[in-house]
Order: sequence, then structure tokens, then C-alpha cells
Amino acid sequence: MRKMLSWLIVSFKALRPWQTATVAIVILGSAWATYGIISNTTSANQVDLTANQRIIPVQYGDLMNQVSTNGSLIFPERETLTFGSAGTVSRVLVKEGQQVTQGQPLAELDHASVIYLEESAAQAKVDLQAAQDSLAQLESELALDFATAEQEVASAQLELNAAINVLAAASNPDTQVEIKTQEEAVASARLSLQNANRALISLNPSHAQELADAIKAKTSAQTALKEAQDKLNNFDVDYDSQLAAALQAKAAAEVALDQAQDALDSFEKANESWLGTVLSDKAMAEANLEKTQAELARFIKSEAESGGYSSLILQWERFVATRQENLNGLQARTAEPERLMADLELAEGQLLQAKNSLADLRSGSDSLQFQDLESAADVAQANLTIAEKDLADIAVGVDPLKAAVTQTQASLAQVTLTRAEKELADLLESQTLDVTLKEKEVVVAEHTLASSKKSLELKSLGADHPEIALRQAAAAAKQDLENALKLLDDTSLESPITGMVTLVAIEEGDDVDANTTVVEIVDTSVIEIDGIVDEVDVLSVTAGTPTEVTFDALRGQVFAGTVSEISSAAGNQSGVVTYPIKVQVVVPAGLQLREGLTAVAKIVLNSEKNVLLVPQQSLYGTFDQPTVRLMTASGVEDRAVELGNSDDFYVVVQSGLKEGDQVVMESAEFSTAGSGFGQLRTITGGRGGRR
Repeated sequence: MRKMLSWLIVSFKALRPWQTATVAIVILGSAWATYGIISNTTSANQVDLTANQRIIPVQYGDLMNQVSTNGSLIFPERETLTFGSAGTVSRVLVKEGQQVTQGQPLAELDHASVIYLEESAAQAKVDLQAAQDSLAQLESELALDFATAEQEVASAQLELNAAINVLAAASNPDTQVEIKTQEEAVASARLSLQNANRALISLNPSHAQELADAIKAKTSAQTALKEAQDKLNNFDVDYDSQLAAALQAKAAAEVALDQAQDALDSFEKANESWLGTVLSDKAMAEANLEKTQAELARFIKSEAESGGYSSLILQWERFVATRQENLNGLQARTAEPERLMADLELAEGQLLQAKNSLADLRSGSDSLQFQDLESAADVAQANLTIAEKDLADIAVGVDPLKAAVTQTQASLAQVTLTRAEKELADLLESQTLDVTLKEKEVVVAEHTLASSKKSLELKSLGADHPEIALRQAAAAAKQDLENALKLLDDTSLESPITGMVTLVAIEEGDDVDANTTVVEIVDTSVIEIDGIVDEVDVLSVTAGTPTEVTFDALRGQVFAGTVSEISSAAGNQSGVVTYPIKVQVVVPAGLQLREGLTAVAKIVLNSEKNVLLVPQQSLYGTFDQPTVRLMTASGVEDRAVELGNSDDFYVVVQSGLKEGDQVVMESAEFSTAGSGFGQLRTITGGRGGRR
């Protein structure tokens, strides 16, 4: 400035007088013209303005709401490297501050350490091969065992299918047709008997009913004699068949008992680690529930007698519900073993019944039964003789030949009817017994199939099988080999990332262990600023919110960034609640920054571009009905406006003004607490903003 003034003085001195006068006139004319322009712009209606008021033009601009946070530069992407094993450092290939690329060698262990780790890796390979061989051998054995179990399931399935087919055959329509045919035979025999009886009645109408009754009595006596003789003849055969059936029932019951016992033993063996405890816990839970229910009943009875309702009842009801829920859970776990126990008890009962039936059959008196059957046959013969004599007495006066023929026809019809009815009854009984037997065979086949499937399932799970241990051993051996190979590979450390070496903690010849820090590398291309935001602003900040970052060491340079992390845990210092945040910064290529640099990050909460703005100090009126004082050709008038967002100084005008309008603003140094709407907008407007 001094040089410029000196130059001007020298220049003026060098001018001639008329030149000096001309320059002076030009300068004075320019000053007067400038003054005139300013006066025309700002002096209109000066009478309406006070000393503390100014005229401000309305113009377009950008409004931005933001909060600021201070912090330090950090490099979040860093790697601290170790050899992972003990040894001696043979070479260090980098130094602090050096830039390295991914895969670049950093340091190496000595040859002795390498040989030791090679031997460890070789031994790990041998151990893995041995574990895999043992597992393969066991899997081969298990495959055979598993195939056998699958075959048992398949056989049981075939038996079940066969039993179902037999049951279907026993219940098929052919049997129903046979029954219907036999019913028709019974109906035909009844009709024949009726016709024969009518013929007998026609021979002696006066004794028709007596004659019919006598014929019927004779026929019944003949039938009874026939049945008694059949039972006597078949006595030996029936006894042998009953004895064989009893022996077969006993053998089947013994097999069922063995199967039930095996199923229960298998389950107990597979679950012995928890079964006893669960059964004991269930018994205790049942006892506890019973006691709690009794206590609840006592409280309810007591409260009912007193006419009240204590909160203790609610508490004990919750106790009952809780213990019932606990018992339900234990019952669900013990359902299978209890079912197996019930099957065992049922099989034991069936075996005892079969043994008792066999014992009763063997201890019975065959001679007494035979004598009873002979006596029954003699009685039937005597009854037949009496019936024949009665019939002969009633038939007196009838043609003997014709009476004999008719009587024979009636007797034959009665015998035919009796035989047809018996065959129908036997057929119905046989069908019922056959279907029942086949249904039981289906149930037995289903049980056998279920047992085979359960056995197959246990083999496939193999809860206590050594296969699990061998698999675990093979997996552990594989992991040991991988670890040994990695340790061997790490005897020559390579950089996992591209970045800068910030620490070299060893020197050549140093002895290190597995956890000794060797080198630390940071990725300087990823930069973050750690800072805090107030609890009032934290809800307005989200991950990805844009920021503008400046560094004290780089004044005048602004870097773009985004919020990368917002902590969910708050900090509290002297009653001030804040939340830690991190801001990731984009740095131009070639610019190298250092960790720890102080930075300021301005977090953009809201941004509006090219909006109409006026200063907050130019607002008047009320919060609900704001106004400005607009300078017009006729003077100053109050103009209602609609406002938008604001920062600490400017506010957006949404309607009521246009660009170029001039508003009267009260100067801040002369304003008072109650002199306008601007103070209220300052208090209630946007936080931490700038234009």
C-alpha cells in the first residue's frame, strides 16, 4: 500500500498543472455520480426510517442447516501382524513410514524355525490320515449295520402290507355274497318247513296244532342228539386244537414281551445321560404341582369364607400355572419312555394271561368232560324217543304211509332249516372272528414296523456311537493341519493390505513368541473423524448424511464426507448427553494425512438451493402472522409473508415478496428484546446453520 501511495504521489508530481486539474475534475465527478446513485437508491422516504434501521434487498440464495463436531483423524483399517509361532527373526524387510502393497514381504523367521514348523505340519498330515482311515473303516462297518436295519424295515413293511391285504380279503365283497347266499338258503328252508307243516295239518285238522308241535319237538330232539354226538366225536380234536392255540398264544406273548423289553432297553441306553434326571424331575414336578394346587384351594376356601379376594390367590394361581407348564414340558420329554414302559407292562400282562389259560387247559379233567358229553348224548336220545312216541300218538287215524311220508318231509325240512341257520351263524361268527384276527395281525405288523424304524433311526442318529468321536477327531486333525500350514506360511509375513507401515516392533536376531507384535499397517486411503453430537441433534443424523470436513492443518480446504457410524450408547458428562459418531472422509489422491490431525465436520441436516431469503431481524408481527416492512414508492408498509426454514440469520420467504423488493431491517446493535419478531425466530428457528 505504501509503495502504491508513493507511486501515486510521484505520478501526481510528474503531471503538469493542467493535467493535475483535469484528473481532479474527473475524480470529483465520479465521486459525485456515485453519491447520486446511492442517494437515489437509499434515500427515498428517509423520513420513515430511524437511526437504527437499514434497507435490505430481498434476494435468492442457498440455506443450509447443519451441526458441527470436532474430532481427530483416525485410520480405521489397520492390521497388527504376528508370526503366530515362536522363533528368531532373520530378516526385517520394511521400516516405519514405508508404503507397502498387498502381498509385499515384511519379515521372515530363521531357517531353524521353518524346519520345526515343517516337521509339525508333516506330523499333522500323518495324524489326519490316520484319523480319516479309522473313520472310513468305521463308516464301512456302520454302512453294513445300517443296511441290515434298512432290510429289517423293508421286511416289516412287506409283512404289514401282506397283513393289510389279508384283512382286506377277509372283509371283501365275496364274503358278503356268501353270507347273502346262506341267508337265502335259510329263507328257502323256512318256506319248505311251512309247506310240510301245512301238509301234516291237512292230514288231521282236529289235531293240527298238536301235530305241528309234536313234529317240531321231534325235530328239535333230533338236532340236539346230532349236536351232542358231534361234540362227543370231536372232543379229542377240540382239545388238541385248544392246546395248540394256547401254546401259540404263549409263544407270541413271550416274543412281544422280549420286543417291548428290547425297545425300552435301547431307549434307556441311548438316553441314559438325561432319562433318570428327567423322570425324577417329573415326579418332583407332579408333587410340587399337587402341593401348590392344595395351597391354592386352601386360600380360595379361606377367602370365600371371609368374603374377600386376596392378591395371594392371584400369586398362587400364577404358581400353579408356572408349575403346570413345567410339568407339561417334562411330560413331553417323558412321553416316549412312558409309552415304552406301558407297552412292557401290557406285554407282561398278556403273557401272564396266556400262561394262566394254558395252565387251566392242562389242569382240566378230560374224563369228566367226556362223561358229561356222553350223558348229554343219552339225554338227547331219550328226548328223541319221547318225541317220536308223542307224534305217533297224535297221528292216530291218519293213513300210516301218507303220514309217514309227510312226517318225513316235515322232519327233513326242519333239519334243513336248523342246519342252514347254524351254517349262517357259523359263517357270520367266522367272518367276525377272521376279521378281528386279521386286524390284530395288522396291529402286530405295524408295531413290528415301528420298532424296526425306531431301531434304524437310532442307528442313523448314533447318539453314543464312536462314529461321532472319530468324526470329531478327524475334524480336529484337519484343523490342526490347517493351523500348522498357516504357521509355516506365516514364517514369511506378507502385507494383507495396501497401506503404510506405522510400527516395526522387532529387529533382526530378536526372539519372538506367538503373540509378539511384528508390524502394524494402516490403510491410509480410508479416513475417519471421530466426534460427538448433542442428543437434540442425534435423531436428525443418519448414516450416509453428507458432511463438510476441514482440518486445522489445511486451512481453506474443504473435504467431502459422510456419517459412517452413530453409536447407540450415549455419553454423559456433567449432565450433557452426547452420542459418539464417525465421519468417513474422501481425500484426493496424492494427499497424505497423518493420524491425530484435528478436524471439524459440519453435518448437513437440511439444504435448500436458490430460495428467496430475508434476514431474521427484518421480521415483525407474531409467530403465526409474520410481516415485514416493505419500502414502496409511497413509503413503508407492513406486508404479510409466509415463511419457511431458517438458520441463525436468514429465513426463507415462501410467499409475499419477490426478488429485488427492499425491506426495512432493524440493526442488531440497536434492537431490544421486545422490538420485533426477529428475536423470536432466532430462538425458535434452525440450529447451527449458515447461508
